[in-house]
Amino acid sequence: MDLFEQLDASSLRHKEKFTYRLRGGYAKRGRSRFIQINRDLLTALREYYLTERAEALGKAHLETSNELFLRSDPRGTGLPISKRLASDIFAKYRKELSFLDQNLSYHDLRHTFATELYHSELLDHAGRETRSESAALIVVAESLGHAHDRNGRPPSTTLRYIRLREVMLELEGVKE
Repeated sequence: MDLFEQLDASSLRHKEKFTYRLRGGYAKRGRSRFIQINRDLLTALREYYLTERAEALGKAHLETSNELFLRSDPRGTGLPISKRLASDIFAKYRKELSFLDQNLSYHDLRHTFATELYHSELLDHAGRETRSESAALIVVAESLGHAHDRNGRPPSTTLRYIRLREVMLELEGVKE
C-alpha cells in the first residue's frame, strides 16, 4: 500500500509511525534499509508532493518523475535535487549563524535527532523514567534504520549516535 494512502486508511488512523524501505542508492554504503516516518512528517511530505513537486513537474513539462524531491529553481526545474543539497544548505546557514559551532556538519543533525529521541524515550516531560535504556535504544535504532543483531539488540552504531546525551543534558542544565 502506498504510504500516502496509509495516512487516510481508517484501519491505520491510530498509527503514528510508518515504515518506508529506502533503496540502497539513497542509503549509506548503498545498503537498503527501513526507516520510520512519523505521521506529521508524512502528512507534510504528501502536501509537498501534491503542491510544490507537482508545480515543478508542470513547469518542466514532465508527466512524472521517479524522484521525490525535485528542483524548482529556474535552471533546474523538474530535475532531481543533488545528493549534497541538504549539506550545502546547512553549510550556508551555519556560516550565517555565527553562534553555531562552525565545525558542525549536516550529519551532526542526525546525531542530535538520535540523542533527543533517546532522551525522550527514557523520560517523560516531568523527568520520570518511562522505559528501559535497551527499549529506548531499540526505538532509536528503528528510527535511524539501523538493523538489529540476531538477538534483537540494536547495533553499536546506535550507541555512537547517542554518545553526546550527557553533554546535551549538561548544556540544558538537567541533572540525572
